[in-house]
Amino acid sequence: MGPQGVPGPSGSGTGDVLRSGTPTAGQYAVWTDASHIQGVDNVVAFSTGDMKPTFKSVADSGWVFCGNSISTIGSATSGASVRANADCLALFTLLYNNGGDTFNPVFTSAGAATTRAALGTAAAGWAANARITLPQTSSRDVGGAGAGTGLTAYGLGAAVGAETVTLGVTNLAPHVHGHPSGTNYMSYPGLGLGLASGPDAGVDNVANTASTGSGTPFGIVSPRVMVNWMIKL
Repeated sequence: MGPQGVPGPSGSGTGDVLRSGTPTAGQYAVWTDASHIQGVDNVVAFSTGDMKPTFKSVADSGWVFCGNSISTIGSATSGASVRANADCLALFTLLYNNGGDTFNPVFTSAGAATTRAALGTAAAGWAANARITLPQTSSRDVGGAGAGTGLTAYGLGAAVGAETVTLGVTNLAPHVHGHPSGTNYMSYPGLGLGLASGPDAGVDNVANTASTGSGTPFGIVSPRVMVNWMIKL
């Protein structure tokens, strides 16, 4: 016996169930209206803008892969790099209205950078055959937008962070550097720098300790596994 689908609609019905797609082994039987059922592989309902991780190298039908700053969608004549087709309208509109020019920028059909303010509404941008950038998931973790308590606020679609950091003096804890043992470098007015073996009484110490370090950035990337991210058209 295969998996049981969701309950059918209540009511007197019309006798025999008319099937618009005979369920096969491993599928769910789902009601499409009061008199019809259909076999489907998955009862999880996705809608425009939903995302999912995958090891697939080809996007599912009705989906496109997210990417980087040049991954765009648009109308059939937009010249978009990922998908240029009329079925991109819903996702184009969602990203246009919910994103921003910084992380989901828009471009003309010729590839020139433009803005939402210059294009007008999402409908006007679509009619002008503009392209819009998809979420920039390549080489990035996917985090939560908003303002967590005590944390930095990030807008929807923000692509932030770096893989390396260079430690600067202002990042160090307050500390002092000592003199070489037994030797004091002292500045005498009118005489310049000299050596003395006594305490530094009433004079300024102007010596530097030996220089070290290279300023090489160090990595801050945590262990992770990389997948492809799809977004629903």
